[in-house]
Amino acid sequence: MIITPTQTGSGTPSPDNIRPIIGLSEINIIQSKKNLFDEIYTDIPTSGDPVYKSIYVGDNTVTFSTTCGRNTTGYPVLYALSGEVTSGADGATNGFYDGLTRVVQPTNGYVTIAYRASGGGADPRNYQTQIEIGNVATEYEPYTNITTNVTWPNTVDSVYGGTLDLLTGVLTVTHYGFTYTSSITVNGSANGNTVYFTPPYEMYHKMNMTAQDGFYCNAFKTNDGIVTGLRTRCGYESGGRFYNTIYIYGLYDAISSVTDLATAREYLANLAPQYVYRLLTPQVYQLTPQQLRTFRGINNITANGAHLYLSYWGHSQS
Repeated sequence: MIITPTQTGSGTPSPDNIRPIIGLSEINIIQSKKNLFDEIYTDIPTSGDPVYKSIYVGDNTVTFSTTCGRNTTGYPVLYALSGEVTSGADGATNGFYDGLTRVVQPTNGYVTIAYRASGGGADPRNYQTQIEIGNVATEYEPYTNITTNVTWPNTVDSVYGGTLDLLTGVLTVTHYGFTYTSSITVNGSANGNTVYFTPPYEMYHKMNMTAQDGFYCNAFKTNDGIVTGLRTRCGYESGGRFYNTIYIYGLYDAISSVTDLATAREYLANLAPQYVYRLLTPQVYQLTPQQLRTFRGINNITANGAHLYLSYWGHSQS
């Protein structure tokens, strides 16, 4: 499982457009048994256009089957589609009903089930509807799942970027985050419109200051060396040494209340900008056996809005 930094909202980050960066303090792994058809997929009104639900299956062939019949106008109620589909269910090509099966190859790791209730169709929740890995329909089993909560070691508050191997329990953290506080020292540049500060040692000594693509701020635009306008950037490398300073350019010019270092400190303390940066050396942690098991079957992973990418090892998804 790969975790990538996630910034909420849209537009350029600014003091008037705060865009929080989400970190994960835990994840929930929902482990499904053989049948991937969760009955809540069809908990929709009984009229209108088809409703689509995409399911991650990796590179696996998937078989759809049901004993549910067609609706009163002769169309199937259920459709098996490839990819993350939002339209285009076709009865002649994609429908499955009355024991008919559909074998689907995923697109970009996904297959989609569509449910068309219009026309007086039967409710597939009341029939033996099944989605399973493989190219042959097997004996029906009701949908069941087990949820496992995974938390990080006590030394890790949140993970903003990294990987978690669900088979070995190894957590590799690539991005760290912190929030500016009044305890962080603020300095100023000679030209009068730039302030800069250095986070506490336990934070900044780990920064990969040249990884501009791995540097985020919730309140200022980040950049790769541009020095005009209200924006921020991390430090730089010179002579093989990392300078672990975060600069904010244009603060004096853009914010009328900021006229010197004292008011800059006060302004930043009230604003409390949030920063996320790539680590110079990824930190590796071994989660305890109590937190993880070998996950067999399909696992749906939920988190508080962060971007998660899933991949397969054999019959396990992580």
